[in-house]
Amino acid sequence: MDRLRIGMMGCGLIAQVMTWTFLDELRHYDEEIAVMADATRVRIHLPSPYFRNKPTPIVVEGMEGEANWIKTVTVSYEEEFKQELRHFYDSVTGRTRPETDGHVGRRDIAVALDIYDAYARRVGLPVARRS
Repeated sequence: MDRLRIGMMGCGLIAQVMTWTFLDELRHYDEEIAVMADATRVRIHLPSPYFRNKPTPIVVEGMEGEANWIKTVTVSYEEEFKQELRHFYDSVTGRTRPETDGHVGRRDIAVALDIYDAYARRVGLPVARRS
């Protein structure tokens, strides 16, 4: 599924591409979020949740005069999936409030269904049912 969203921000034109691809015969998990502007690109590479302590690198690219520069930032070596599970447990047991409540989660699902529907219409598949 591909969806291209182009908008304007204070710094100029912004393009966001969201792609989800599953290759049944390739056993390699790969997820990336990328945002591109006129002269800057930011990519977040999300590693497989099944590899222990693999960092989530953030790569920022830009220009300085005629020279291209690339900066890689590693925020943490703690597993993102483990952090999500801890937060979920703490939310269920009442220790913390969830960062994403049911209303936000429902909107996230609606966005995912909209993305699927756009793809389904393009290739002639049935659209998702809504209740």
